[in-house]
Amino acid sequence: MQLMKRRIAISLITIFIFITSAALQFTTSARSTAAISEPTEVTLRVPEGVLERAQTEGGTHVSWDQSSNTTSDTWSWQNRNWLFGPSPKYEIYYDNGSLVGEDDFLPKGEPVQFKVIVPKNIFIDDGDLQGVNINGWYVSPDQNFSAGFNLDWNKDGWWNVYTSSANYSSYEYDFLGQWLTIDETAIDNSSIATEYIVTFVVTFGANTPVGFYHLDIWA
Repeated sequence: MQLMKRRIAISLITIFIFITSAALQFTTSARSTAAISEPTEVTLRVPEGVLERAQTEGGTHVSWDQSSNTTSDTWSWQNRNWLFGPSPKYEIYYDNGSLVGEDDFLPKGEPVQFKVIVPKNIFIDDGDLQGVNINGWYVSPDQNFSAGFNLDWNKDGWWNVYTSSANYSSYEYDFLGQWLTIDETAIDNSSIATEYIVTFVVTFGANTPVGFYHLDIWA
């Protein structure tokens, strides 16, 4: 840092304002000319990094720097799952006994059969099957509507069906009523030497929301 005899230099971050006089007087008239005093010389302590600039006669010189930047990111990920050992499985059948394929649709107004098969070697220490739950869940592509159903059975002979619906735009819930029924005369719980078999026979009503449902089986 040195004391230097220079004309007035004022630095404000990246904006540099150079004033040719010690004071400027401006009038309020839109057409009047500002009176500018003669340049004077003063001694300033000039900060490091501030460059001396030539004065502009009769006015103020302002300069600044402008920059812009655009950044884009890309990423990828991978998820893998491995299943070891025995696990429950399910099968769905039409009323005529034919198996529902992965690309098939379930009908409304006709009985369909959900068969859950649980291998007995899943259980250890003489454990056995306590119950089965089937959960189906649908969410519309715009995320404004969802619907779900639950089928439950436990070893005490209790069977249950439950449905739900929600419209998040209008804040309506369960406005469709019960849209799935269970046939308690056709349901079955049986077992063979190697597995348990629990069968639900249900009918989807005309008010059932149409869409692709995610299905989970709990046993």
